Amino acid sequence: MTNTFQIQQRACGYPLKGGVYLYVPTGANGTPIWHFVIDPTVSIDDPDFIGDLHVGMVLKNRGQKNEEGQDIYDLFDWIGSNAYPNPTDWMMEVKELGFHQKVDPRILTHLVAESMYFAIHAKAGFVDPTSAYDERIVHPDYPKCPAKHLQHMEYGPGDKLNLGTCPGLFFSNIIDGETPTKSGNAREVIRKMPAFEYSGFSPVGVEGENIPSIFFKMPIGRIARILVYEDRDMNTHEKALETLEKLDQSLQRVSLISLGDK
Repeated sequence: MTNTFQIQQRACGYPLKGGVYLYVPTGANGTPIWHFVIDPTVSIDDPDFIGDLHVGMVLKNRGQKNEEGQDIYDLFDWIGSNAYPNPTDWMMEVKELGFHQKVDPRILTHLVAESMYFAIHAKAGFVDPTSAYDERIVHPDYPKCPAKHLQHMEYGPGDKLNLGTCPGLFFSNIIDGETPTKSGNAREVIRKMPAFEYSGFSPVGVEGENIPSIFFKMPIGRIARILVYEDRDMNTHEKALETLEKLDQSLQRVSLISLGDK
């Protein structure tokens, strides 16, 4: 059975015919985006690990088994800086349009109910976040600190604390934004995405040195749906559906989606 689905353009484009995507509705119709943000972000300083992730989504064995004796695998996904130069570009897209990530169906056959998804971005961590805290502007619509860590909430210029990078800092470090016609703040910018736009603030002076970091996690094994986009020309979706028959029973939430004329 083929389902209809609201298809909107994302920074990485439209869904591909025959493509398989993990999907979770968020925002007003689902879990708030802040529930999935990692605070502070977790830096990835293993060169081999980073090298793997530059090719996109990879599967990692957690080294643990669930109650059924199955190995638990997690997905680590490098969010491309070309399409999403700011971590907030991707994060706000998930907030507005839902979580929707293309994945190789063969990878999905390794997942179990306990499997997690982790997103990594090249700018999701600061080597030294002090200046980012000193220069931050708290966005009026979004949390100062999603996890409400006391150090992140109360830090003031001159404090010497081991803070790590709070995702709340992302909104005052927006690059490639446009200055509004009327603004009461010289740093205020509008970041325009294909299907929506959001506001934030540009960095002060020279940007701080960034380190690739994990900034988002989601229990995909328990909550994600799997969308397969129909390919009426080549029927490539049929092979994807055949592969997905091998899914663990806990992940049997597969829908065939019509792309219409796209």
